[in-house]
Amino acid sequence: MWSYSPIKTAIILGPLIFCSALALDVYMPVLPEMKNLFHTSQGAIQLSVSIFFLICGLGQLILGPVSDQIGRIKVVWTSIMLCLLGAIGCAVSESIGIF
Repeated sequence: MWSYSPIKTAIILGPLIFCSALALDVYMPVLPEMKNLFHTSQGAIQLSVSIFFLICGLGQLILGPVSDQIGRIKVVWTSIMLCLLGAIGCAVSESIGIF
């Protein structure tokens, strides 16, 4: 077990705070191109943004109490792995339904 240090905690968790904001900043500029790439409507693309915000919000509400029960480190690593798998899935998707 590692010892608690506020500086170490800030260094490890600090970048995680910016992950959803960074993901959105990368995502928003390519929305018009995604419409052309997936041959879909503007509404479908906007729905993907709404789903992104919904998942971010629900994730915080659900994973907060879960992390209290099973430990924050497990929840953080599981969340990071799910985020990576989701990013890979989005990168290789060929339709808006899979994206």
